[in-house]
Amino acid sequence: MPLAAQLAERATGIRWRDLPDGAAQTACTGFADYGACLFLGLAEPVNTGLRKVFGPVGGGASLYFSHDLCDPAVAAMLNSAAAHASNIDDNALKGSHVSSVLAPAILAEAERIGASGRACVTAYVAGYETWASLVAVEADSYNAAGWHQTTALAPLAVAAAVANLTGMTAADTAQAIGIAASMTGGLVANFNGFVKPMQVGRAARAGIEAAALARNGFISSPLVLEGTGGLFAALSPKQNWSLDRIGSGEWQICAQGLNLKQYPNAATNHRALDGMAELIATHDIRPADVARIVVPITRHQHEVIRSRLPDPPARAPLLMIEPALAALLFGRRLAARDLLPEAIDRPDRAALAARVAIEVIDAPDEDRAPNLGYRSDLQVTLTTGETLVATPSPVALGHFTAPFTRAQLNAKFTGAAIGAGLSNGAGALFEALADLATLDSVAALPRYDAHYRNDERTDGTRC
Repeated sequence: MPLAAQLAERATGIRWRDLPDGAAQTACTGFADYGACLFLGLAEPVNTGLRKVFGPVGGGASLYFSHDLCDPAVAAMLNSAAAHASNIDDNALKGSHVSSVLAPAILAEAERIGASGRACVTAYVAGYETWASLVAVEADSYNAAGWHQTTALAPLAVAAAVANLTGMTAADTAQAIGIAASMTGGLVANFNGFVKPMQVGRAARAGIEAAALARNGFISSPLVLEGTGGLFAALSPKQNWSLDRIGSGEWQICAQGLNLKQYPNAATNHRALDGMAELIATHDIRPADVARIVVPITRHQHEVIRSRLPDPPARAPLLMIEPALAALLFGRRLAARDLLPEAIDRPDRAALAARVAIEVIDAPDEDRAPNLGYRSDLQVTLTTGETLVATPSPVALGHFTAPFTRAQLNAKFTGAAIGAGLSNGAGALFEALADLATLDSVAALPRYDAHYRNDERTDGTRC
């Protein structure tokens, strides 16, 4: 049986009653974290540009949890782009940003058909499991060939999730997955504040549209994934792919989970930032106190990071640890605006960043898992000559093996919502998303007056 048909049978066969322990909670966490990331990303200029081009112009799905409505596919794209623009959205499955794609697409389609929260959670699991099977096929990262890892496969996962949500047949779902295979894309070379989030938003939209096309009679090649000229061969950096790597019997949403972020930059920086935050809290370090910072990293993780950096690397501050550590020391916290060029180029911050040294080490127990990046046990030498060493940690806070507490996730969500202008009601929306499976209908999700500004509304009104 072709892989698209196999994936379709699995995705359409997943039911709420079949979900293993923990799967629903992971999905609800994904929906809640997506909401936080959406609010955090609203200030980014990509959103204004997308709204001017695509909406809102009315429809059946909410834009940014407001009363403004869009066509569901457009709402999914705009909401997804906003969430990813924050650079603080979750990742899993070889660094794929799962919830900022699946959650907005599922919620938009759920609004269209009046689905329950439980149906949304089930659809999320179906999308996650499909994505996990697709990711397993390739031994390398698609980023190495210039493809955006998230958007390379996201449309197919969204198509599977939407198919589950809307009750499509396995035959139509196989077509939707195949159609979505021709709607993938996104380039590492365009990793900037505009095109990168747009790529992710477009993937969410593409999955919805692929499912709609399949429901209306479109067909695709049965072997579009594994056949000659198919998706895997087209994307693979070294043709190191095999269907034999797809496991069976284990729920990947339980095995791999979600890795949440507390800092708005690359996940590879987060362990080191945790280490610096610990030293700041414990020793009240100030920028003027610091003579030198040494950040250890294993050779494999260092090579992974170097492969992602453009030339010159100064054009990728979100991937670089030096400006992030400097910003954290100066601000005692790290916001997206702290990594803008005008912030990292300030003479005092640039001087502190220049005092950061990377120490590449050969560790016998070197961890080759993706996105672990810099180690947490960094060393800060003070101007007094004293050296402080942070506590070693195998993962950053927020990793699925070291998850946020509900209170920590709520704090991330509430702070983001208030920062976006939603001063009242943030708590109610968080509770609804974090307990999404308890809602009889997504229509029960709180909606608010537009908490963004767009002077270019196509209907001539002003938000």
